[in-house]
Amino acid sequence: SGPRGSPLICGTTSIHAELSDRLAELCSKQRCLLYPSGYAANLGVITSLAQSATHIFSDELNHASIVDACRIARQNGAEVHVYRHCDTDHLQELLKKHPTGPKLIITESVFSTQGDHAPLTSIASLKHRHHAWLMTDEGHGMLVFGQSGAGLAQQLGIADQVDVQVGTLSKAFAFQGGFAACNPPMSDLILNQSRSLIFSTAAPIPMVAGVLTVLRLLQADPSAKTRLWSHLEYLSKQLGVELQSPIVPIVLGDEQTTLQASQTLLDRGIHLIGLRPPTVPAGTCRLRITLSAAHKKSDLVQLITNLKDLGLIPVIRT
Repeated sequence: SGPRGSPLICGTTSIHAELSDRLAELCSKQRCLLYPSGYAANLGVITSLAQSATHIFSDELNHASIVDACRIARQNGAEVHVYRHCDTDHLQELLKKHPTGPKLIITESVFSTQGDHAPLTSIASLKHRHHAWLMTDEGHGMLVFGQSGAGLAQQLGIADQVDVQVGTLSKAFAFQGGFAACNPPMSDLILNQSRSLIFSTAAPIPMVAGVLTVLRLLQADPSAKTRLWSHLEYLSKQLGVELQSPIVPIVLGDEQTTLQASQTLLDRGIHLIGLRPPTVPAGTCRLRITLSAAHKKSDLVQLITNLKDLGLIPVIRT
């Protein structure tokens, strides 16, 4: 499985270097740092960039890894400001209240439990106006959005306005690991400050080689992405709602109802995960539909039939 050590000691091989280069190219950045997980990437990047007196502006529904990193940054002297979900007016209000000092805006691009999009174009505009850094977590956008699959920012034509793009290799890539793509000065800063990179074991070579294979396959044959969006279009029509991503929440409220619905569907051959606290706020427990290119049309028909039978379709909202 290759040398089992820190990337800075003996963990980095030519295979790791090749993946770093490929991911940097995919994200239109000059450098890319590899992490053992997406959680470690968010933790390492945020705690490296947010030093004492830094103001962090974070969406209230950002992933737990971002929340935990912000908590550590606060202990190190940063000030953390949480803005209402996708509310750029609230974000602007908070930015105006803190006109001085380093500023870091953090958002997921596609939210993992909602399936909705961050208003990245508006956020990028605020970033420029208030002289802030912009960090995006494209964990659920990679290989799904954008011409080359670099994520939502690429699809919106603002990838060059994102200062650091974090991604995970455990979603659409279907392997393990995370990464942070950025420019050389920021990469050097993170490399020398990021404890979750410096003191973690590098990803094993079979995993790294697997991700490289995924990139080669998708470049040679982009039909998987086309198939996924065809599934999404079909599901949108059947549900009667305009879906923004392959993540579709069915919010049921309490835990017992959600877990019971999940088990009933599992008994019928459909695996919809029941999300409950701490993954989602109390009172918003939900089933999460996650479409894949590996699904078949018959799978979607089976899903729709059972959702209708259980009376769950009217619950779906975008």
